Amino acid sequence: MRYLLGFICVLALGVMGCGETAGTGGGGGDGGDGGSAGDGGTAPPEFGIVGWQWVKPCDTNASGQDVVVTLLLIDNDTPLDQLTYSGHVQDCTPDLNAQETTLTCDVNPGARQSEATVTDPQGNEATLLFAPETCVNDCAPGCPGKG
Repeated sequence: MRYLLGFICVLALGVMGCGETAGTGGGGGDGGDGGSAGDGGTAPPEFGIVGWQWVKPCDTNASGQDVVVTLLLIDNDTPLDQLTYSGHVQDCTPDLNAQETTLTCDVNPGARQSEATVTDPQGNEATLLFAPETCVNDCAPGCPGKG
């Protein structure tokens, strides 16, 4: 930002010209205020998308179907490996516990009510509700490239 302001000042001097004029130099200004200390690492994590992919072959009428759930996140002040992942997918085990979790699901031909939560070391958290349908690979809140 400082460089941008300096460029603007130089540009303004060039436009106004450098003619010779008589006058006093004026007084020096006060020193500026210091910048703020930042937020101290309090930015909450944010969900990019939650994606799920069913392991082939997938059968909507059979128990024991495997699905891989991937949580894609953004946290501007915490490395992703320091986040805590939790949540569940209806009729599936185990609970969500990592950025990528493989689950085994019981028979459920419809959408599964699900929830993912991510928490950073400062206690900030984000939660996303999603509903994966059996044997349909997709993501929430919307897959990139889908119309």
